[in-house]
Amino acid sequence: MKFTIVIATSQRRTDWLINRSLTSVYRQIGIDKSEWNLFVVDDNENESEFFEIKKRIELLRNNLHLNYTEFPTTVLKNTRTRYMSGTGAWNTGIFEAHRLFPNGFVSILDDDDEYLPNYLTDCVTAINENAVAVFQRLIWQNDDTSTMNVDLTKDQLTAENFFIGNPGVQGSNMFFKTQSLVDIGGFDETLPNTTDRDLMIRFLWRNDLNNITVLKNIGVIHYNHKKQKVNNDIQRKQQGLDLFYQKYKVHFSEKAYQKSLARAKAFFNYNPKEQIVICMPLKNAEKTAKNAVFSVLQQVNTKREIVLLIGNDNSTDNSETILKEITSQNHNVVLLNVNFGNAYLNRNYLNEYARTNYPNCVLIGRLDADDVIYNENTISEIEKLFDDNNFDVLICGNKQVKERVVLEWQNKPSKKLLQDDFLLSQLFEMTQGNPKAELPSCNTFIKPTIKTEYPDKASAEDHWFTVLLLLQKEKLNILIDENLLYCFYSLDGFATHSNKKTNNYIKSRTKLYKFYQENK
Repeated sequence: MKFTIVIATSQRRTDWLINRSLTSVYRQIGIDKSEWNLFVVDDNENESEFFEIKKRIELLRNNLHLNYTEFPTTVLKNTRTRYMSGTGAWNTGIFEAHRLFPNGFVSILDDDDEYLPNYLTDCVTAINENAVAVFQRLIWQNDDTSTMNVDLTKDQLTAENFFIGNPGVQGSNMFFKTQSLVDIGGFDETLPNTTDRDLMIRFLWRNDLNNITVLKNIGVIHYNHKKQKVNNDIQRKQQGLDLFYQKYKVHFSEKAYQKSLARAKAFFNYNPKEQIVICMPLKNAEKTAKNAVFSVLQQVNTKREIVLLIGNDNSTDNSETILKEITSQNHNVVLLNVNFGNAYLNRNYLNEYARTNYPNCVLIGRLDADDVIYNENTISEIEKLFDDNNFDVLICGNKQVKERVVLEWQNKPSKKLLQDDFLLSQLFEMTQGNPKAELPSCNTFIKPTIKTEYPDKASAEDHWFTVLLLLQKEKLNILIDENLLYCFYSLDGFATHSNKKTNNYIKSRTKLYKFYQENK
């Protein structure tokens, strides 16, 4: 069996790499050093550091009188995501180890930590036929030389504990069957931090605890630096925790989330960043989707994070390929493949997904895949309205587009929509097919606490949704902005054309008129 040690190094910490981590590996006792390969993965921005590392490793090996069979060492360039908390560098080493030794084990070590002399021996001794991981305790050493033992027991190895905090598996005391890391995709390269916790959650979800060994002895010294640490940037820490909670909150209880949040606030002064979530149902929109998505990405001057949820409902064109390319480069654009065959179900699913998966969401909006947001400041204007008015529902206007031509007429809402008689007259005009009476229903933002759903209607489900909201005007703070334009709204959608060719278009509007007449 072959074993691999992977050390990722960055930030020109070559002195620590050589004098601490590498030296601690080369001085391991009680093992066959020919069974071990060592990958040092260079993640330095300075290209010359690669050659400096190679030179100094050779010098160190000569000084320790190591021959070429003892811990053969290869310096690799990080070929994956660069400078992202070392995750790309770790994965470079892990996947190379798996390519060369698919049935082996991999041991991970930070470039500023060190193994105690028996660490590798103890790990290998603990391996049994079904082993997937061995963990040893570590000791923290602070800059002031004070130390802290980190207790670790097998019963602490639960996904929930890693969601709440880190019970004691932290990079340098990771010893895995290489295949088990490959099976979960290695480290998440989109996260700037919380990467150890993320890896362990996914690992524990997939593997039986009976195949994991936790040793009582201390095997690693972890140096807790206040300076020159990959994750010291507080802004990146905030961003990483935002992404971590978006990824995992849905999988754990509210009690666990609150415990995790309290820890993050105490340790990192973490304040969850609020979000505005835009929901986009989509089917076969390869010609328009990119412009729609970019109109969201181009929003500026917002205090909150803008998230775009896309529900791709069995598109048979090139939509998914186009969107995957965008989502791979933008973590705030989330592609969800769904199977509804109906817009209203897709819209309700996306709204509920926003409520469930984005705990700090303050507003949910919508955008169709053939529409574009009016200008780059639109969401910041909506944000200011929300801050000033704390509305439950916002209804604003749009400019309409037909056959790629922007029409002169603007579909703006009137504050009179809050008056029963006025709204009733508008709905009646809609039954007559008057396009200028159509409610500006695509321009609605709601708080996530609003659980109103789009009804099952073949046509005008968005008008029904708006009316259902207006019926709650006595208990909801509904803000109607007569001047704000939210988007360029396309009149060329397939569903719109299809409904106009049938009785569904007028039939649904007639039913809506009668419904409001009976319930106002």
